[in-house]
Amino acid sequence: MIRAGVEPRTIWRTVHACHLADANHPLKRLSHWRIRAKYAQRHPGEISGLFLARDDRLESQSKYSIVLFDALDRSADDWSTALRLIRGLLRHALGMRSYRRLRAKVFLGPDHADEPSVVDFPDASKIL
Repeated sequence: MIRAGVEPRTIWRTVHACHLADANHPLKRLSHWRIRAKYAQRHPGEISGLFLARDDRLESQSKYSIVLFDALDRSADDWSTALRLIRGLLRHALGMRSYRRLRAKVFLGPDHADEPSVVDFPDASKIL
């Protein structure tokens, strides 16, 4: 999907949003992940609204939603692409900190966490 012009952070944001979306949401009705990611890229306000609505619903129920991201070494066929994807995931996880009840938990291996290109963005230390 990176080659299709979708930023890595948007890919993970799409995955997370699709997990939280109700069955009738457009993300659930679209047939392919590439199309879902393009949709999320074109509708960032709607995706933010989905996160806010789910966060509010969970707050009213005194519940949390935790989405776990693991096995990231399998996220791409080559090391360079995998590192870009992992960096995007960490940026997504950092952005999720603004919600009260939504969490993204990322399991990183030391080979990923020690890679400077993965953690060279503002506030990366807050999620490591």
